Amino acid sequence: VDRSNHREHNKIMIRSTTGRRFQTDSKASKDPGPKILIIGTGEFGNALAQSTQFASIADKKNAASSPPANITNATVVHVSAKDLFLNQTEDDMVDLLNQTEDEMVDLFTNCCCIMYCGKRLTQHSQTITSAMIKARSLSTSAPLVNFIDWSNPDPGVDDNEDLKGAVTLACCLEEAYADYSHLTKSQHWKVWKATGVSNLDVAGHMGQVTVTIYGGSLCSSLSGSEIPGIQIPGIVWKLPQQSSLLDEVYDRLITRSEVDRWYDASLLSLAIFLFTFGYAFTRYSEYVNGNYPNTMVPMYLMNKAVAWTSLWMIIVCPFAGNILTMGAVIKDKWAATTIMDKLLVLVFAVLTVVPVFLFFIPWGLWCVLRHLFFMGHQYNSKSIYKRQDDNYGNSIIRASLIDMVSLKHEAGVIGFLWTLAHSMLGSIVADAAYKTKWFQENGRLYGNNEISLVLGVVGFTLITAVTVRSLFGSDSWMKLKPMYTIISPLGILMATLHVVFMGYKGWNKLFDYSTKKGQPSITFMSTMLPLVVLLVNFGLDTFGTKKRAGRQKIWKHSATNAAHL
Repeated sequence: VDRSNHREHNKIMIRSTTGRRFQTDSKASKDPGPKILIIGTGEFGNALAQSTQFASIADKKNAASSPPANITNATVVHVSAKDLFLNQTEDDMVDLLNQTEDEMVDLFTNCCCIMYCGKRLTQHSQTITSAMIKARSLSTSAPLVNFIDWSNPDPGVDDNEDLKGAVTLACCLEEAYADYSHLTKSQHWKVWKATGVSNLDVAGHMGQVTVTIYGGSLCSSLSGSEIPGIQIPGIVWKLPQQSSLLDEVYDRLITRSEVDRWYDASLLSLAIFLFTFGYAFTRYSEYVNGNYPNTMVPMYLMNKAVAWTSLWMIIVCPFAGNILTMGAVIKDKWAATTIMDKLLVLVFAVLTVVPVFLFFIPWGLWCVLRHLFFMGHQYNSKSIYKRQDDNYGNSIIRASLIDMVSLKHEAGVIGFLWTLAHSMLGSIVADAAYKTKWFQENGRLYGNNEISLVLGVVGFTLITAVTVRSLFGSDSWMKLKPMYTIISPLGILMATLHVVFMGYKGWNKLFDYSTKKGQPSITFMSTMLPLVVLLVNFGLDTFGTKKRAGRQKIWKHSATNAAHL
């Protein structure tokens, strides 16, 4: 399509969309009142346009009245953001930029408020600014001052450039009006950012929606807590404690980092699962060291890997915490620690070699997966491991250990989900056709298997209680302490002993080449890490080493730290 056709097509689209006007007063033709422009015809934009039909706007002419007078016969104009910016392509941007701006001026003239529900506001900010300034000079009614950005960019994924859209527009307007002395208070530009809402309930079934509003007047002497002068049915404006546009960007980055913590914990569980499934396959598959056919891979072998993954996910936090505690004693506080602490750390450090060796491969896989995940993200692969102390540079080992500790909530919940999946799969395969060593000739379970299943049920119950409490959110430590210092480690211990009693009878042939070519059993490999970690954790807690070795400086999760940076 040549440029002339492109230009004509765009003009037709703009004119057709500007024809979508909603009036709420039969006398609007005589006194149309203020005009509200809504840019964006997606699901949210359509809902906002319908809701705004019944909006009330503070009457600037009667602002001195008490209470302030409101007018409700506003005209709502709804246009498509895609059509409005259709001709801003790389090929003809220069030729058509002025044309696009003129079309915007026609739309913006006599508007008292513009609501933006499109994308790429940063990219279009300069053009919108120029159009707003020209439209103000042409307006015959109240001057255009309000711009509300309703876009909801995700800082970590596709619309990375939209994160600072409202800030960019505000900066462009500030540059155009560096001197506010010639403007009255009612003429100061006001740029807002509306967040905290994903959709609007036009039908009114769900009641009012609370919308957090940031921004306001661009004049520093008038900056402060204020809300837009437009009241939309079903929407309640809410002011945060810190309400500037930059505060909104910061809050959005922190919110995204909280989401990334869940992704990070999921990647950790995936790394553990890849390792555990690979180990289970090589030990039991008929094509490697076992004699199980491929028909048993989708469920029977999968269940072993799922159970193993669930056990390691709920122990990964104390595993990393033990290493960090002993590292702090050895590296930073060796001279200041007691003889008892030194002896404990030396003994426990030797014991911790076992879990470090077992967890080395999943640890490395996790680092690879999170590196791939954060590529192209708002955080780059280097800043993820940036040091948070007085030293410059990165620290992959230390940062990843701290990330494991700080993921205790997310890792625990995801670990519970793996445990839940294992409980269902385990119930399906708990049959003599699969578990040939579980049952006696009379069809009853052997004693060790009965004990194993009882421990499994108790452990699952305790872990479920801790997970449910975690999902309730924070509370006073007096209430949380019994759950996290007693119930949680007890549940992990029960789950570990559940696996031990299931397979300890075969541990006398762990490295026997005639049995699976010397590959140790899963019951042994999966339980050595939690048994040692629980022992070390109990010892460090009981003798107070953790408390004495505690640091004043607390590192944050790497995603949270990158968001702060």
